[in-house]
Amino acid sequence: MRIQSVGYLYGMAHRIKPLLIVHVYVFLAVRCIRNKAAHFATELYKSMKGLGTDDDTLCRVVASRASVDMVQIKQEFQKMYKQTLGMFCAVSVLSVFYL
Repeated sequence: MRIQSVGYLYGMAHRIKPLLIVHVYVFLAVRCIRNKAAHFATELYKSMKGLGTDDDTLCRVVASRASVDMVQIKQEFQKMYKQTLGMFCAVSVLSVFYL
């Protein structure tokens, strides 16, 4: 009886997983539509926080945004995280070389 219930739960998890992935993509799309600058500021913060940086995300966001968008993203970043994007980037990227 116990083995059947574990198998049942395992099967349910595989059926639910695609639905959860769709909901995550919808959530990200809605967040981006509501406030594009805040979305990209959050993506930049996530790419640089903690140990190491996610270089792919960092380069993708910076390279794909126009200079007008980057001004708005910098303002939103400072408003959200109480630190300038340049200082946060310098500390997180340079700290890799000093560790």
